[in-house]
Amino acid sequence: MKILVPKHPPNPRAPKLVGFDTELMNVDPAIDDSGASAARALLREVPGLPANNGVYCEQDCGRLFLPGNGASVYIDLHHLELAGPECRDARTFVAQFHGMLGVAREAARQANDGRATPLRVHANNSDGRGNSWGGHLSVLVSRTAFDWIFRQRLHCLQWLASAQASSIVLTGAGKAGAENGRPSLPYQISQRADYFHCLSSIDTTRMRPLVNTRDEQLAGPHFARLHCIFHDTTLCHTAVLLRAGLMQVFLAMIEAQQADYALCFEEPLAAVQDFSADPGLRATARLLDGRRVTAVEHQCLLLEKAATMADAEGEQQVPGLRDLLDTWGRMLEAFRRDDRAFLARHLDWVAKQMVLERAATARGLDLSSPAMLALDFAWSDLEQGIYFSLEKAGAVERLASPEQVAQAAAEAPADTRAYPRSRLIRAFGGRLRTRIDWDHMVVARQAGKRLVVHLPDPGAGRQVHGDLDSLGDLELVQKLGVVAEEDAWRWSYAPQVVTSHWQGAYP
Repeated sequence: MKILVPKHPPNPRAPKLVGFDTELMNVDPAIDDSGASAARALLREVPGLPANNGVYCEQDCGRLFLPGNGASVYIDLHHLELAGPECRDARTFVAQFHGMLGVAREAARQANDGRATPLRVHANNSDGRGNSWGGHLSVLVSRTAFDWIFRQRLHCLQWLASAQASSIVLTGAGKAGAENGRPSLPYQISQRADYFHCLSSIDTTRMRPLVNTRDEQLAGPHFARLHCIFHDTTLCHTAVLLRAGLMQVFLAMIEAQQADYALCFEEPLAAVQDFSADPGLRATARLLDGRRVTAVEHQCLLLEKAATMADAEGEQQVPGLRDLLDTWGRMLEAFRRDDRAFLARHLDWVAKQMVLERAATARGLDLSSPAMLALDFAWSDLEQGIYFSLEKAGAVERLASPEQVAQAAAEAPADTRAYPRSRLIRAFGGRLRTRIDWDHMVVARQAGKRLVVHLPDPGAGRQVHGDLDSLGDLELVQKLGVVAEEDAWRWSYAPQVVTSHWQGAYP
């Protein structure tokens, strides 16, 4: 029997485009069914276009795509979820992430207009009652590297899980107390650490892994998508930058075969939970070579190795790599100096800890008291949150200006496929029987065929397609390349509907 071995391109590298799926905690205090009703009320106020007219999915409910930036908003298990557009670099990611929070904030303002008891919306990962939800990343990798991680070189998986485990000192959102059966403690670094159960799996809601194995590429055959469910939803701009940027770097190191596998932890799951439980940063974990290191020491070793990638090819994979490495190094140096005042301007868990401890001292309370738990939740409130008050007062550093954040909510990144997707949504998204997805759009149906524009390259933006802003509908699809395919829609969902605009336009 002949065994077919998948063929991969000779260069296993791909640009590290990154997007996000962020679930919000939405609550309607006026009724018992608070999550579901609040999510529905919020989604009604989002100015988007339906992704798939006539088709209902209970878990992925009511998905809308935004004509402005090509992003998406929907309801996932009673949480409003924000799915951002593809970004090439981490600084663009910061602007897009906060731009999408702005979309949710405006939806909350509209939904609360006239309400006696307003909806509350939080960008966090835990309700304090044993429930958690995600702040996911999606990072483009080569198909070669994806297979190395999950099928061929499992030391790559161990290394990625280890790199993530110690990164919580930079990307943790901070949380008062513990949940999910973990030992009680006053404060910890990560909101998600209590909810991980294994090294790898495809699950996202029960047996959550450090590294998720979902293989849904949403791109051409040489690409794959690493669906990362590990991180907390941070708000400080530097923490958001590092949340996206470190994953770009870690995966680029695997592709470039620059990862030092001596830096794998023997037990990455135990490491992340021990690190999270010790905001004093003295906890250590054992490496495969027998050394014991703290989370900060481990990140320093990773940074030293990552610095070898700071060349032209590394910059091509991770735009802004040198700036990212510099920011990474400055944070680690501040940890070595124990300069918490500096770190509180950049990292959520440090800033939140300082706020909670000062409030607890002033009121004569400990961090486990109900008042401090309520203050913890108030950190991430999108309308009246402590973080946004600090941001307005200039107490935390901004990497994206208010104008850049507003622009990100209104415009797609020009250097990724979010740009052509946003133009297609504007042209065709409101028409009956269109279908919008990340990597294609059905723009019309007629004569038993569907007319599809495919977007297989996540990195193909204006530099590939040219300026699409001034094109008419027909010019747009001709420029992007329309394909006629057999139309299963009319057999599965509804009678064929043809708009007069498209009659006779294509054979």
